[in-house]
Amino acid sequence: MCTEQQLNKTTFIALEFTIQKNGVWGELVGLGRSRHPTLWPVLAIIYCVKNLHLYNTPPTSPIYHYHNDSAWNWNNVNTTHLHWATSALANQTGVTADNSSIKSLQSSGDMALFFADVDLDKICLLGHWHSDEMLHYLPVQAFPVVTPLAPLMVCHRCFRLIPKNRLG
Repeated sequence: MCTEQQLNKTTFIALEFTIQKNGVWGELVGLGRSRHPTLWPVLAIIYCVKNLHLYNTPPTSPIYHYHNDSAWNWNNVNTTHLHWATSALANQTGVTADNSSIKSLQSSGDMALFFADVDLDKICLLGHWHSDEMLHYLPVQAFPVVTPLAPLMVCHRCFRLIPKNRLG
């Protein structure tokens, strides 16, 4: 357990995923400072930990629990909560509740890294992709990807295709 002062100085956290659909148990995923004033996952986790401390929960309480004042019990966060949070941040992120789901978090994060020109191998490693299947989920027809391609296609020198070999 750490103090509130230590929490406020935190710039990197590691989350342990005890159960995952890929069958990897107990995996740690690190998150660092994003340099954005509000879209910083470390701040969100700090807020969650402070809230857990406020209600004197055991240090082993999952971070995804929250206190419901009307029921006085702990509940799991679900897709409804994700939609609420997405709606609250829609003006900053451009993501609406209609196009968000738990599954879309990974593909949208991967797409953001792709647009930032992060190496595909790094994206696969961070996203725990075990093949090039990730490429089927990324909308490669997105505006930032295709816009610079058309000028490249017409600005290069003329070329000729090799004719098919006609036997017999």
